[in-house]
Amino acid sequence: MIQYIEKDRIVINEKFRIRSELNNSIAKSVREFGIVSPVILLNDFTLIDGFSRLNFSKEDKIPAIIEEDSKKAFLKSVELNMLVNPYSEFEKARVIKFAVEYFNFSEEFIVKKLNPVLKFAKKVSVVYDCFKIFDLDKELFSLLESKKSPISFALSLSREDKENQVFLAKVFKEKRLSFSRMQIAYDLMFYIRKRDSIDFKEIAKKCKEEDFVLCLERIRSPKYSEFKDELNEILSKYKGYLNFPKDMEAGFFSFS
Repeated sequence: MIQYIEKDRIVINEKFRIRSELNNSIAKSVREFGIVSPVILLNDFTLIDGFSRLNFSKEDKIPAIIEEDSKKAFLKSVELNMLVNPYSEFEKARVIKFAVEYFNFSEEFIVKKLNPVLKFAKKVSVVYDCFKIFDLDKELFSLLESKKSPISFALSLSREDKENQVFLAKVFKEKRLSFSRMQIAYDLMFYIRKRDSIDFKEIAKKCKEEDFVLCLERIRSPKYSEFKDELNEILSKYKGYLNFPKDMEAGFFSFS
């Protein structure tokens, strides 16, 4: 049953906040039409779901559903969010970590009941992997979350020591790499490190070009990069004359 609760009586507990940022996309709707979907509260008026709606609302009283069972309230919140505005993989990991630490949900319960709602990829060993990414360097964690990185890539980086994690976060930020180029850059650096027995810092020092990923490609395969440049030069002469895609370049092709 929906009840109207005075806004200043609602208790904000940051432990229940799954999303790292407010959902600004609903701000206009809430300000124009009010809260259409009730927030979810516990008996003591602790907010379980509806942080963004509550934040943007200007009403004195807030429509709310009060749940006596905190576990049921939490699960209902997860289901609603996955239907309306699905969690990113990092947010899903935060849901699972919270479910274990706060509610003592068993791994069996999470695998059988919670994960089907979250729809994590089957290859993820849910509980262990979700906890593992929270061991990442804070800057790297924040960067990956902002780029909506999948858990799989975060887990790859979690295998690096803290010094390398700090350095990678710095490089990714300085070079302003998109998520896809972060993946490519890391794969290239990982390969070069193993082949040449040099660390990430030494690899980065060799890359003075503006295009960091292109520089790494040159280090990894000098002949391929040389051929790629030559082919790009040839293709550039025909742009505008032949029906090439606008972003056509040598990297469009696969070479054996």
